[in-house]
Amino acid sequence: MKLDNRTNLPGAMLVASTSDNEQTAMLACKVTYRLDERGGLSPVPSEEMWEIISGPALLQGVTLMPDLEYRKQGIDLIVFGSAHAPDAKPVKQSELRISTGSLDHRVIVFGDRRWQLGVDGLTISEPQPFVEMPITNDRAFGGQAKLENMPMDHAINPKGKGFCLNKKDAEGVALPNLERPDMLIRSWEDNPTPACLYKPQGPLLDSTGPGSFKALAESKDPMALSRVVLPRAFNQAVPGLVCPSGGLGKELILTGFDPRGDVVFPLPPERSTPGQWGPVVHASVGDKRSRFAMSISSIVAFVPQRALVVTYAACFRYLMIPEQLRTCVMTWTGPVAQAPISTQRRGQLVGSA
Repeated sequence: MKLDNRTNLPGAMLVASTSDNEQTAMLACKVTYRLDERGGLSPVPSEEMWEIISGPALLQGVTLMPDLEYRKQGIDLIVFGSAHAPDAKPVKQSELRISTGSLDHRVIVFGDRRWQLGVDGLTISEPQPFVEMPITNDRAFGGQAKLENMPMDHAINPKGKGFCLNKKDAEGVALPNLERPDMLIRSWEDNPTPACLYKPQGPLLDSTGPGSFKALAESKDPMALSRVVLPRAFNQAVPGLVCPSGGLGKELILTGFDPRGDVVFPLPPERSTPGQWGPVVHASVGDKRSRFAMSISSIVAFVPQRALVVTYAACFRYLMIPEQLRTCVMTWTGPVAQAPISTQRRGQLVGSA
């Protein structure tokens, strides 16, 4: 079976055997938009469209995984940009917020700090004022500590900072700029879950509690750890930025990424159901005909460029009978440029930067 892509958008298909006579086909389609002056989405020219990613790709230090991955669950949200102080006036602390539908992810952003030794013992220095702060994983908790004078990488985020194993080594150590609001560091012994906005090296599990690596590994259920880690293994986004299927809202609201206020991207329908619009797959195997709606599988937002890359995917199975005619046609229902227009709200930014 080969793909007949009748859209003007990048598309691809992958076919694999799941048994001697059963095949699984997965399709992906990608649309690149920019915010227009009305606050709606307009597709970019065809030569500027993002192509389908067939293998791991490195972008601004972040590894993006292949789009044709049927084991991935939910909708990945990846946001490229920086944290900005409101009105571009220096602050010691701010907040990043990424929200849409049922997803509401927050990160506290601090200016540069260190552990300092004083009359009260080890304390956190006053944050240095900042106007703009990178949000890469090296700004989250992690890094490398010393154990009996031997270096030891943090199991989840070896590129981070703030990881300590001995009190005597903590003085002068830089603390992370990015922290989870429910796990703010108070002591050098704290071991919070890194507030990474991009997928780190290790599985991003809670540091303490029933969902922690230690608790899952020591569970009487030998599959407890696998059940938590494996479903997340094929997502591109960190767990807090994976929107459950059916939970995507009508807009993506990004707070703290621009000094002038919220940046709001209207979102296309999650699935091209009747009355909606989006990519559709028409498959035929012999005399059997089927129509499959494609659903959004990932959204990548570029805040400075006011760009949004939306990837759709669909997966279906069929029996492979030799010499039987098999066709797969991808079409688009409705105009690609159609998108809901957000209503203006206080502090909202629309259009180009």
